[in-house]
Amino acid sequence: MRRRIIAERFASFIDSDARFIRSTVARGLESIVEAWGGFFEPGGPAIKWRPQFVEVLEDGKLALTRGPYRVTTPTADGREIVGWGTFSSVWRLNQDGEWHVVFDAGSPPGEPPLEEIRALLDEPVACD
Repeated sequence: MRRRIIAERFASFIDSDARFIRSTVARGLESIVEAWGGFFEPGGPAIKWRPQFVEVLEDGKLALTRGPYRVTTPTADGREIVGWGTFSSVWRLNQDGEWHVVFDAGSPPGEPPLEEIRALLDEPVACD
């Protein structure tokens, strides 16, 4: 139940015409939610990300968030594999007054970042 609610909340921030770019391109809300489905399954990987930079255009209708992410994937033997990377998301202010992601891309997981960047992911969330 909780995972379904998280999946629905995740979907509520994505534009119906969005593009998420990884090793392939997921186009549209359904495709994106399906591509990210593993994160909503019990025992699946967990992701945590936090914007380090937020920039909004002068007209207030387009914004960029960029920052670190951490993916923790459980293994069959009870260990965890941790991957780090950087994400970039482009947000658009829609006619309904809500911000939705229209483009998202992340670097492939790599080496752990500097401690300062790692600490950013552990700070308390300041917004809902």
